[in-house]
Amino acid sequence: MPRTRPAYPAVCHRQMVALVRAGRDPTDLAREFEPARQTIQNWVVEADRREGRRETKRSTADPGLTAAERDELVRLRRKNRQLKSAREPKVSAATFSRARVRGPAVGVFRFMSANRADLPIAAMARVLGVSKAGYYAWAKREPSARATADAALLKRIRILHLGSPRHTVRRASTLICTSRASGIFANASLG
Repeated sequence: MPRTRPAYPAVCHRQMVALVRAGRDPTDLAREFEPARQTIQNWVVEADRREGRRETKRSTADPGLTAAERDELVRLRRKNRQLKSAREPKVSAATFSRARVRGPAVGVFRFMSANRADLPIAAMARVLGVSKAGYYAWAKREPSARATADAALLKRIRILHLGSPRHTVRRASTLICTSRASGIFANASLG
């Protein structure tokens, strides 16, 4: 079972740092007092950084950071995370409705297509839970026969539109049900 002891008081830290800066060896101080040599060296490095001194670390040639530099680094990393998350799409349930589209992912792919100039496709695919390959396959795919027929029917409906889907369908003398005509009206924002 490991042995635990209370932390050394701050006064002890300051005194050891002052002795090392006065020229005493941390190994001799460790033999004379209770703290280990490495603990004393860590206190010296920490004090140097806190006071703005730039002493090199013993294990690497990179200079240590001062407290102000460390604070700035933390601030910049936080800002970097915020900027990265700002590029991630924020999607609410109201952004697209899967209930009004025929395929489960078509609404998602339409949303991705509309926002591809502002957001990376990979990020949107990850957040929305679809594959990039699925999006690109959808983007290259020709419109379905149903979509082509709906587009042709919409052209005729726009010409004959009287404000009501039922009247328009009757005047068009085309055999389609009222619900299909209503769906075309809703998608075209005619009704």
